[in-house]
Amino acid sequence: MAIMHPRVAHNYLKDGYYPTDEATLSNIAKRLCLKAGTHRLLDPCCGEGKALTLLASAIEQAPQCLVHTYGVELDTERAIMASLTLDNVLRSNTFDTLIGAGSQSVLFLNPPYGNTVTDQMDNASRSMARLEVQFTQRCLPTLKTEECWSWLSPTRH
Repeated sequence: MAIMHPRVAHNYLKDGYYPTDEATLSNIAKRLCLKAGTHRLLDPCCGEGKALTLLASAIEQAPQCLVHTYGVELDTERAIMASLTLDNVLRSNTFDTLIGAGSQSVLFLNPPYGNTVTDQMDNASRSMARLEVQFTQRCLPTLKTEECWSWLSPTRH
C-alpha cells in the first residue's frame, strides 16, 4: 500500500489536469514563428482545448499559414468541450493512442506531473517513472524534424 501526500492525491483526483494560464499561453504565442504552409498542432493532454485554440489563432495570423488542430483528452467532459474548438479530438489516454511519427508541426506539452503509483519499483527505475518523463518520451517522436515544441514545467513555491 502506498501513502500519498494530500497534494499528490489531489493531482490524481484531477487526473493531473492543471490548465495553462492565459499569460503563459500569450507569451508562448508571441514567440511562435512558423513558415508559410499547412501546420498540424498537437496537444496530447488538451483539456478543454483552450491552449491549442489560442496558439492556433496566433499562428493563423501569419501570412499563408493554415492550421489543423489535434487534441487527445482522457476526461470525457473536457474532451467534449475541446471538440467545440479543435478540429480533431480523441477521448483517450495518450499512452493508448497511436500518433504518426514526424506528423506534427507544433507539439504543446503540459503533461501530468508526478510519480507513477506503484509499490514495486527499484531505485534504478524511479527517474523513468515520472509521468512527465514518460509523457514526453511518448509524444516527442510525433514532432517533425526542425519544428516547434513547447514543454511546460511547474515551478516550486
